Amino acid sequence: MIEVHHLCKRYGNQKAVDDISFTSEKGHLVADDTPENLEKLFAGNTTIELTARAEDGEIREMLSFVSGIRTISCSAPRPGRNGEPETEVSIETDGNVDIREELFDAFAAAGKKFIRLEQKKANLEDVFLELTEEEVKTNESHIQTGA
Repeated sequence: MIEVHHLCKRYGNQKAVDDISFTSEKGHLVADDTPENLEKLFAGNTTIELTARAEDGEIREMLSFVSGIRTISCSAPRPGRNGEPETEVSIETDGNVDIREELFDAFAAAGKKFIRLEQKKANLEDVFLELTEEEVKTNESHIQTGA
């Protein structure tokens, strides 16, 4: 695989290429665009991770009123401060929706707390990995089906 990031080329004072990134896999161009546009293309991959002082069922009930959530994953609760259960939660959102304020409101309304909240968005490396993995899967399916 060949990856090129932030490629710029000038001919005299004229820019021919300005901040282009691309990936080539086995001679095939997998993706090309500016880093910003590629990140925007995959901006739907936003995950919020938090540590909540609540159990799985309570968390799912609170979050059932928050719009924009695609999936919720909860770890088994572990004993936290003062014996309260602490649960690690991973929330995947629909699109590029920021639900952090709604999360705060949902927990506050239920009288529950979260002690860590982190929003993670796909970075350029994640975008390239996703694109190349899709290309590999497509090629593998063509080989298996004889297409």
